[in-house]
Amino acid sequence: MAIVLLIIILALLILAVIFAIQNVAAVPISLLFWQAQGSLALVLLVALVIGALIALLFALPSIYRNRREISRLRKEIASLEAELEQKTTSLEMVEAQIREKEQLELQSGVEGEALEAVGEGAEEPLEDAPVVEAEPVETEEAPAGQGAALEGEEPEGI
Repeated sequence: MAIVLLIIILALLILAVIFAIQNVAAVPISLLFWQAQGSLALVLLVALVIGALIALLFALPSIYRNRREISRLRKEIASLEAELEQKTTSLEMVEAQIREKEQLELQSGVEGEALEAVGEGAEEPLEDAPVVEAEPVETEEAPAGQGAALEGEEPEGI
Protein backbone atom coordinates (compact mmCIF):
# COMPACT_ATOMS: atom_id res chain seq x y z
CA MET A 1 0.00 0.00 0.00
CA ALA A 2 2.85 2.39 0.82
CA ILE A 3 4.43 1.73 -2.58
CA VAL A 4 1.17 2.63 -4.35
CA LEU A 5 0.94 5.88 -2.37
CA LEU A 6 4.57 6.72 -3.20
CA ILE A 7 3.94 6.13 -6.91
CA ILE A 8 0.87 8.43 -6.83
CA ILE A 9 2.83 11.21 -5.07
CA LEU A 10 5.70 10.93 -7.57
CA ALA A 11 3.27 11.12 -10.50
CA LEU A 12 1.65 14.27 -9.05
CA LEU A 13 5.07 15.87 -8.51
CA ILE A 14 6.08 15.13 -12.11
CA LEU A 15 2.83 16.69 -13.34
CA ALA A 16 3.46 19.78 -11.14
CA VAL A 17 6.98 20.21 -12.56
CA ILE A 18 5.67 19.88 -16.13
CA PHE A 19 2.95 22.45 -15.32
CA ALA A 20 5.51 24.89 -13.84
CA ILE A 21 7.84 24.55 -16.87
CA GLN A 22 5.04 25.16 -19.35
CA ASN A 23 3.49 28.14 -17.45
CA VAL A 24 6.34 30.59 -16.90
CA ALA A 25 4.44 33.65 -18.12
CA ALA A 26 4.23 36.58 -15.71
CA VAL A 27 0.77 37.38 -14.40
CA PRO A 28 -0.36 40.42 -12.38
CA ILE A 29 -1.66 39.81 -8.86
CA SER A 30 -3.93 42.38 -7.19
CA LEU A 31 -5.30 42.35 -3.66
CA LEU A 32 -7.10 45.51 -2.53
CA PHE A 33 -4.38 48.20 -2.78
CA TRP A 34 -1.47 45.76 -3.24
CA GLN A 35 -0.26 44.72 -6.70
CA ALA A 36 2.54 42.34 -7.81
CA GLN A 37 3.66 40.20 -10.71
CA GLY A 38 4.82 36.56 -10.70
CA SER A 39 4.93 33.40 -12.81
CA LEU A 40 1.63 31.59 -13.18
CA ALA A 41 3.07 28.36 -11.70
CA LEU A 42 4.37 30.18 -8.61
CA VAL A 43 1.08 32.02 -8.09
CA LEU A 44 -0.89 28.75 -8.38
CA LEU A 45 1.49 26.98 -5.98
CA VAL A 46 1.12 29.76 -3.38
CA ALA A 47 -2.67 29.68 -3.81
CA LEU A 48 -2.64 25.88 -3.34
CA VAL A 49 -0.58 26.12 -0.13
CA ILE A 50 -2.78 28.92 1.29
CA GLY A 51 -5.92 26.85 0.49
CA ALA A 52 -4.47 23.79 2.21
CA LEU A 53 -3.60 25.85 5.33
CA ILE A 54 -7.12 27.31 5.50
CA ALA A 55 -8.66 23.83 5.13
CA LEU A 56 -6.37 22.55 7.90
CA LEU A 57 -7.39 25.42 10.19
CA PHE A 58 -11.07 24.56 9.69
CA ALA A 59 -10.40 20.84 10.21
CA LEU A 60 -8.28 21.20 13.37
CA PRO A 61 -11.18 21.54 15.85
CA SER A 62 -12.86 18.37 14.58
CA ILE A 63 -9.51 16.53 14.48
CA TYR A 64 -8.81 17.55 18.08
CA ARG A 65 -12.36 16.63 19.16
CA ASN A 66 -12.12 13.21 17.45
CA ARG A 67 -8.78 12.45 19.10
CA ARG A 68 -10.21 13.31 22.52
CA GLU A 69 -13.23 11.10 21.82
CA ILE A 70 -10.99 8.24 20.69
CA SER A 71 -8.91 8.60 23.85
CA ARG A 72 -12.03 8.63 26.04
CA LEU A 73 -13.45 5.58 24.26
CA ARG A 74 -10.17 3.67 24.64
CA LYS A 75 -10.21 4.36 28.38
CA GLU A 76 -13.85 3.26 28.54
CA ILE A 77 -13.00 0.06 26.64
CA ALA A 78 -10.15 -0.66 29.07
CA SER A 79 -12.47 -0.04 32.01
CA LEU A 80 -15.18 -2.27 30.56
CA GLU A 81 -12.66 -5.02 29.80
CA ALA A 82 -11.42 -4.87 33.40
CA GLU A 83 -15.01 -5.02 34.66
CA LEU A 84 -15.73 -7.95 32.33
CA GLU A 85 -12.64 -9.79 33.60
CA GLN A 86 -13.70 -9.17 37.19
CA LYS A 87 -17.25 -10.39 36.56
CA THR A 88 -15.96 -13.42 34.65
CA THR A 89 -13.74 -14.33 37.58
CA SER A 90 -16.63 -13.81 39.98
CA LEU A 91 -18.89 -15.96 37.80
CA GLU A 92 -16.30 -18.73 37.68
CA MET A 93 -16.05 -18.65 41.48
CA VAL A 94 -19.85 -18.85 41.85
CA GLU A 95 -20.01 -21.73 39.35
CA ALA A 96 -17.31 -23.57 41.31
CA GLN A 97 -19.26 -23.06 44.54
CA ILE A 98 -22.43 -24.35 42.89
CA ARG A 99 -20.59 -27.43 41.61
CA GLU A 100 -19.18 -28.08 45.11
CA LYS A 101 -22.65 -27.69 46.62
CA GLU A 102 -24.15 -30.08 44.08
CA GLN A 103 -21.42 -32.63 44.79
CA LEU A 104 -22.03 -32.32 48.54
CA GLU A 105 -25.78 -32.69 48.02
CA LEU A 106 -25.23 -35.77 45.87
CA GLN A 107 -22.89 -37.27 48.46
CA SER A 108 -25.20 -36.46 51.36
CA GLY A 109 -28.17 -37.72 49.33
CA VAL A 110 -26.47 -41.11 48.74
CA GLU A 111 -25.43 -41.34 52.40
CA GLY A 112 -28.96 -40.36 53.47
CA GLU A 113 -30.50 -43.06 51.27
CA ALA A 114 -28.13 -45.65 52.72
CA LEU A 115 -29.05 -44.58 56.27
CA GLU A 116 -32.77 -44.71 55.46
CA ALA A 117 -32.38 -48.17 53.94
CA VAL A 118 -30.58 -49.47 57.01
CA GLY A 119 -32.76 -47.68 59.57
CA GLU A 120 -36.19 -48.33 58.13
CA GLY A 121 -35.64 -51.51 56.19
CA ALA A 122 -36.29 -49.71 52.95
CA GLU A 123 -38.81 -51.16 50.59
CA GLU A 124 -36.79 -50.24 47.55
CA PRO A 125 -33.23 -51.52 47.26
CA LEU A 126 -30.41 -49.06 46.78
CA GLU A 127 -29.22 -48.66 43.22
CA ASP A 128 -25.72 -49.96 43.90
CA ALA A 129 -26.66 -52.67 46.40
CA PRO A 130 -27.15 -56.25 45.12
CA VAL A 131 -30.71 -57.53 45.24
CA VAL A 132 -31.17 -60.88 46.97
CA GLU A 133 -34.55 -62.57 46.66
CA ALA A 134 -35.70 -65.05 49.28
CA GLU A 135 -36.66 -68.56 48.19
CA PRO A 136 -40.06 -69.83 49.29
CA VAL A 137 -39.96 -72.36 52.15
CA GLU A 138 -42.11 -75.47 51.83
CA THR A 139 -44.23 -76.27 54.87
CA GLU A 140 -46.32 -79.29 55.69
CA GLU A 141 -49.96 -78.71 56.23
CA ALA A 142 -51.51 -79.96 59.40
CA PRO A 143 -54.06 -82.78 59.08
CA ALA A 144 -57.67 -81.79 59.29
CA GLY A 145 -58.96 -81.38 62.75
CA GLN A 146 -55.65 -80.46 64.17
CA GLY A 147 -54.96 -76.78 64.57
CA ALA A 148 -51.58 -75.36 63.94
CA ALA A 149 -49.71 -74.63 67.08
CA LEU A 150 -49.07 -71.02 67.80
CA GLU A 151 -45.62 -69.89 68.53
CA GLY A 152 -44.83 -70.24 72.17
CA GLU A 153 -47.71 -72.76 72.84
CA GLU A 154 -47.21 -76.42 73.27
CA PRO A 155 -49.36 -78.75 71.23
CA GLU A 156 -52.21 -80.35 73.08
CA GLY A 157 -51.90 -83.88 74.11
CA ILE A 158 -48.28 -83.93 74.74
